[in-house]
Amino acid sequence: MMPYGLRLPPPADAPDLFTLETNACGTYSLTFASATAGAVVVRCSDYVSTPSATKSWLYTTADGGANWAGRPLPLPYGTLAFANANIGWWLGAPGTDGTGNELFQTKDGGATWASLRKMNWGAQLDFLSELNGFGVAQAGSAYALVKTTTGGQKWAEIKPVITP
Repeated sequence: MMPYGLRLPPPADAPDLFTLETNACGTYSLTFASATAGAVVVRCSDYVSTPSATKSWLYTTADGGANWAGRPLPLPYGTLAFANANIGWWLGAPGTDGTGNELFQTKDGGATWASLRKMNWGAQLDFLSELNGFGVAQAGSAYALVKTTTGGQKWAEIKPVITP
């Protein structure tokens, strides 16, 4: 019988993260690249501190979810996409106001992140391979379908064509 919930260990850089009553934590962007390799984002906010502090960690598993390890993400808010167990992207932002977005890439399953570029839009991303990805981008109230064939270095809008 599977347990209803899973207890994640606190990340090494925040051993009291899940025991402090001032923290509110949630999980986001659960993804599995295979039957054994998965990732999930844990974002926690301390609403008692002034100003409130928010941080995010990427938790990864290589054994189908039996064990998880957490590492800090470069920015607290964002969206996650992985093409395989090692290569992934974090489109992060320092806050929720839609500014300061930056695209990061990992090639080692989230152990390290490299900044690819600043972005003037946010998006939900999906990558088919190390180079080919798509996103539903948002800048203010405008939305667009975008694609990359350069692993996120350059993006182009996809203009839909409807034929009768």
